[in-house]
Amino acid sequence: MRTGDVVVGETYIASIPQQLPAPCSDAGIDQWRSKMQLHLVRGRRITVTVTGFGEEPDTVVVSRDVPAGRVALRLTTDQAAALDLAAGQEYEITGIVTDADGQALTFPGTVTHTIPARWLRPVDEQLELPRTRTTSTARWCAGTRTG
Repeated sequence: MRTGDVVVGETYIASIPQQLPAPCSDAGIDQWRSKMQLHLVRGRRITVTVTGFGEEPDTVVVSRDVPAGRVALRLTTDQAAALDLAAGQEYEITGIVTDADGQALTFPGTVTHTIPARWLRPVDEQLELPRTRTTSTARWCAGTRTG
């Protein structure tokens, strides 16, 4: 898709290639998280919402919902004092929340990516795979193996 055809606020399908562009060497924690999330979906089609246009030519900024298993809880001054922690500092507890059965809970999260606009496709576009004529697949699909 061309950048001129992209509408901010619209939802698209992004076809993520197997080979991703080289990562930024001076990436912060948010950029690192974004790159890791993109790495996990290489070769797949994901639903994204365009939130703006990237600084690089022909790129768009997209966001997508990603469930998160880790949480962070910043302690108030009173909570830190109740735990006998040194005053004058901020404290944060990070970890995984579990239910009574010990099952980890997930929470909604959002990750933002800057990707080439050419990776985007309209949501209603059908993915059509090229038809190939192979006799070997026919026997596997039928559930019988010969030969």
